[in-house]
Amino acid sequence: MSIPVGWKTCPFKTIGSIMPDEWDAALLNKIANVVRGASPRPAGSPKYFNGDFIPWITVGDVTKDNDMHLTSTASMLTEAGSKKTRILPEGTLLLTNSGATLGVAKISLIEAGANDGIAAILSIKRCSKRYLYYFLNSKTEYFRTKVAPGLGQPNLNTDLIGETAIPIPPADEQSKIVEILSTWDRAIEKTEALIEAKERRKKGLMQKLLTGRVRFGAEWEFPKAEEVFKNISVKGFPDEPVLSVTQDQGVVFRDDLERKINMSKSNTHTYKLVESGDFVISLRSFQGGLEYSELRGTVSPAYHVIRSKRPIEDGFYKHYFKSYEFIGRLAVAVIGIRDGKQISYNDFSFMRLPYPPVEQQKEIATILDKADREIKLERARLATLKEQKKGLMQQLLTGKVRVNTKPA
Repeated sequence: MSIPVGWKTCPFKTIGSIMPDEWDAALLNKIANVVRGASPRPAGSPKYFNGDFIPWITVGDVTKDNDMHLTSTASMLTEAGSKKTRILPEGTLLLTNSGATLGVAKISLIEAGANDGIAAILSIKRCSKRYLYYFLNSKTEYFRTKVAPGLGQPNLNTDLIGETAIPIPPADEQSKIVEILSTWDRAIEKTEALIEAKERRKKGLMQKLLTGRVRFGAEWEFPKAEEVFKNISVKGFPDEPVLSVTQDQGVVFRDDLERKINMSKSNTHTYKLVESGDFVISLRSFQGGLEYSELRGTVSPAYHVIRSKRPIEDGFYKHYFKSYEFIGRLAVAVIGIRDGKQISYNDFSFMRLPYPPVEQQKEIATILDKADREIKLERARLATLKEQKKGLMQQLLTGKVRVNTKPA
């Protein structure tokens, strides 16, 4: 392979086959000291844990958000516990090294003890801490799929971490790379905060609009659910597509699920028909349990399909069945739902539901649909920003795209 002018052969294939002439590369253990945290034993002992002496860093603390910095922990150690762990100074670069969330880096801004699911990168030379933070986070999938793959409890020991090859640009280029990626981080943080604000606003609207606290001039009825919805059990449609009822995606075609489900089609004649506009009562749910279907298909006979028997605006009840008001009342009506009890139509049928005039139902659904669209738009923007940052990291941290370090 001919090497372009300004490039040279890279000594580590995990970085790339070539690298810029001005760049260097080294194994992490040649430019830093990689150590592992330590956990007091026995785990959970009141002698060591739930104290007030020093913060206690766990994998959950490092992976709870996408912030660069760790500023607090969920728990503390006692003084005795602090003597059984590794105390890390303020400013330490951390890397999770065990479990499904291994390979996540963060910089701690507090002095704290760290458990044995945390690795610390100390005494860093030739790389800025923030540059190394970005590079390690660009390798998360590599750590999970190549370095510590497998089922069970994948694990990165300090040797494996130390053998990670690090590209080393000149210091001014490292600073510029960090500056660019930090700009994307700030945009991501602002978008996440905006989504949280819009979700809070929607929750407030749901609380006001779906409970009748804000009225539109007419009194509401509160009939039993069985007066508004009827239980439908139409079978004998084996050629209709099979549907799956999910809490995160609603009612979807089973074949579209990422997690493919093996099933025999020999008994689909016993499946229940679902029409667009029907609701399906999930077998078990902590989020309301009633999912709206925009699709025609069939579901397992274990599900309950309900259809309106009075004029309704579908969107009103689609939102209502996801409201805290309804979920809280359902938990009271279905004793044991929190322990996984199946929700039945009978449990649901005796509940009182709000039934505003249909025109009011439409007005309320329109307001809440608009709030959903705003949240969806911001989530799409957030996904785009994250993809852009991921692409930038791949380009900037390998030298494929160079940055201008000269003053403007």
